[in-house]
Amino acid sequence: MTQEQNRIYDKGIDQELAKRFLLEKAQKSKYSTSTWEYLKKDDPHFFKEERKHLKLIAILFDMIDYREIWNLCFSLPRRFGKSYTVSKAMAIAIGRRPQGSIMRNAYGASKAEDYSRDTQEFIKTDFFKKIFPEIRLGKLTAAHKWNLLTSLEHAYTCAGVDGSLTGSGCNNVLVGDDLIRNMSEAMSAASMERLDKFKSAVHESSMEDGCAHLEIGTRWTRNDPQGEIEQNEKYIKFDMLKGDVLTDDGIDKFVKRIRDAIALGNFDPESDWVTVNIPALDLEGKSTCEGIRSTKWLKNRKNTLYRRGHDYIWDSMYQGAPFEAKGLLYPEEDLNYFSLFDTEYLYGKTISYVDYAGKGKDYHVALASKQVGGRGFLTDVLMTKKASKYHFPKTVKMLLKHRPDVAIFETNHGGDEYMHRVLDELAKHGYRPYLVVEKYNIQNKEVRINLYSGLVIDDFYFLAEIDYPRDSDYALFINHLTNFRKEGGNLNDDPEDAISGLSEYMQKGSSGRVDVDIL
Repeated sequence: MTQEQNRIYDKGIDQELAKRFLLEKAQKSKYSTSTWEYLKKDDPHFFKEERKHLKLIAILFDMIDYREIWNLCFSLPRRFGKSYTVSKAMAIAIGRRPQGSIMRNAYGASKAEDYSRDTQEFIKTDFFKKIFPEIRLGKLTAAHKWNLLTSLEHAYTCAGVDGSLTGSGCNNVLVGDDLIRNMSEAMSAASMERLDKFKSAVHESSMEDGCAHLEIGTRWTRNDPQGEIEQNEKYIKFDMLKGDVLTDDGIDKFVKRIRDAIALGNFDPESDWVTVNIPALDLEGKSTCEGIRSTKWLKNRKNTLYRRGHDYIWDSMYQGAPFEAKGLLYPEEDLNYFSLFDTEYLYGKTISYVDYAGKGKDYHVALASKQVGGRGFLTDVLMTKKASKYHFPKTVKMLLKHRPDVAIFETNHGGDEYMHRVLDELAKHGYRPYLVVEKYNIQNKEVRINLYSGLVIDDFYFLAEIDYPRDSDYALFINHLTNFRKEGGNLNDDPEDAISGLSEYMQKGSSGRVDVDIL
């Protein structure tokens, strides 16, 4: 018998009443600490155990709310319940952190305010009041900004992409919920530029210390919000199109993969991302959620879109596999690949390339490759935006692992000092590359990248996707490379510049015509 039970019985309270009291207390704790349990009890007709995509969202939301992870992005087809689920989750987040503030923005002010009103209505329900009895709406009840009786500041704010939120911030969670209205907007350069400015000036600038970040929506193109995250950030992904299974066991394995990566130091929960792609049809051609969209309906929809020549709409909106092959400098299908099992048979010169960057918007990139004849085989990648104290030991470790015959260092912007630090550290381990090349770039990066892109496509080989983890630096590098646009407008070009520099040396180095200083 627990101490609390003893206290109740000592007071002479009827045992049946006591049991009921303790049961209700346990249930309240269950519903307040587990988003999925809360949702199933609150709306059992919609949140059913077999709707595993909603269960996955709820579990990951708990990880966000309890700050196991800080950044979450997921895509679902339209009408699969994502916004309804998030509106309820926002109410739960307010119940758990009543002194915090939430910001949830959408493509238009009216849509953002609809989401806001939904969350207000959920807070008014009897079930919410039972689980979070201290939470009540305050006097400020406008859809775009409202508060609680227990907080002087706003508890919730929202805006559309063209709106402003002067003086408003958020320290609980920032949510971008369908920041793109439709395919026409996604394909409009002007609309995407407007979205980019909104994200920089309003959306992301509103985040305060301790704030988590959630981006949700339908996929459109490779440069939509989720595409931008996967091109420019390190992430762990749940992707049913790549073999992840939407079952209880599959969800448990994914959560374990996240926690294991954190424990091993391979995932920074405060800066790296968890991303999720739930397609309408799984790899077996069955509906992800038969109760919401049947397999028959989805297949008919697919056939209709394909018949109209709109296969790209099906691939992006329904399957989360966005198009945009046109204008890519390194299309995925144009690259050459090799197997990890072939690595031991690559007899040739080992060459490394290090492009230093301190903490900031630029990537620090270190590459290891084998040169066999006139071909290059990329065997290892280090790619991070973290500070030097993080990537310095990892760069040293990579060079000690591969022991390159030639080590090339870009010496722009502090790279010279970094190179000497690395060489000194290598010397402590009794190793120095046979040839160290100091390269100071004076050529325009965009010109160089375009100039050597043909050589990268023709003469470089990359590991097959099965041979590296999806949350690895190698995966981040390949994803960035295969989404790089010819016409410019890329947020970052450090990975492409590094592979171009490596290709340049392989082409010119042996003839002595490369513009470098040999140490």
